[in-house]
Parts: sequence; C-alpha cells; structure tokens
Amino acid sequence: MPTPTSGTLSPALSFEAVWSPEFWDSGRMVVFSAVHELDKKTVKYRLHVEFLCCSSQVLTDMFKPINDADNFPGIEPESTEGTEDKPIEMPVSAEKWESFLSFIHYCGWHEFDPRNPENILNLLSIASLHEAPAALDYAIQQVLPLNLSPAELMHLAWFHHVRPQVQNWIPPAVRGLLAKSILEHTVQDEDAMGISYPIIAHYLGIYV
Repeated sequence: MPTPTSGTLSPALSFEAVWSPEFWDSGRMVVFSAVHELDKKTVKYRLHVEFLCCSSQVLTDMFKPINDADNFPGIEPESTEGTEDKPIEMPVSAEKWESFLSFIHYCGWHEFDPRNPENILNLLSIASLHEAPAALDYAIQQVLPLNLSPAELMHLAWFHHVRPQVQNWIPPAVRGLLAKSILEHTVQDEDAMGISYPIIAHYLGIYV
C-alpha cells in the first residue's frame, strides 16, 4: 500500500532549504484607489502584490524592492504607500481598472464578459498602459468581433499602431471609411479618426 513517502527521498536525508523563485507568496497586500466616472466615487481595492506582478511589467517594476541589484526606485516594503490610509491612486478610471482586474482574476468564479465592448476596450487601454502582455494580446484579438464603427476602429489602430497585431484592423476600417463621402462623417467620427482619414483621402485623390 502506498505511503506518503513512497517514491520520495528518505526524510532522514538533510538538504538545504531554499525559497522557490516562482512560488513564494509573500502575503503582501496593497491598496489601490480609482474614481468611478459615472458616480464620481473613489473605490479602494486590496490586492495581492505577486498576482499583480505576474500580469504586468509596470506593476512588477513598481513593487521591486528598492535594494534590488539595479536599484530601481520602487516602493519599499515598509512604505505606507499602498495602505488603506494611503492607497496608490490609479491614473485611470475605476471602470477600466475593474475590467483589467476582472480579466486577470478570472478563474471561473469571477466573471469577465468578452461580449461587453466596454470590457474589451477598457482592458485594451489598461493592458497597454501597464504592459500586461497576456491581457493586451487577448484584448487585441477581441476588437474586430465587437463590430465597432470604422472611425472608432481607425482611431484604435492609430493609437495602438506600435502593436503589429493591430494591422488586421486597418483594412476593414479603411473600407468602411471610404464607403461614404467625407461630408457624411459626423464631428464625432472626425474626432475619433484624428488625422488618419485626411491622409487616406489625400493619398487616394479624394477632395471635398
């Protein structure tokens, strides 16, 4: 009959005990705050540092100990910043922050609905800001199925043009924009497109 030590090294042997570089949770929690755009309320979030660092390079750098080899000026473990009395204020809305948190915490019991355009667009924005590659790749893949307007799609392609994956957004956006006259576009369309449509129009010899 198997025993708990079957197939393992003898417990009598002594080995050096070391911390796992990947699976050692410090148990450290940090508090963030963000403002809801709709009701203008400040919301606080208490989160595991390690979990955040696994998802974002920016957050990893933020929580690096200050005495690291490269002396990155991160937040010291003993700092009062990131506590309930002094939360770290996020430079994004609570809606965007919550979409990001919903995605990285999704484990079957925490819902992230990819059919909600706001969730995807919020995730795209915050994942780009915080250099969260897994979340960013997922959000980019989910943009085309949202069936956004050509103007909004072109705006997103322009804003995220450094990401090679967004090249797939440009053909449908251009086809949609050129399907109607420049005069038919609304002010909102023009704001969303920025300078991209005039460049396309000039290239094709379309003049008003």
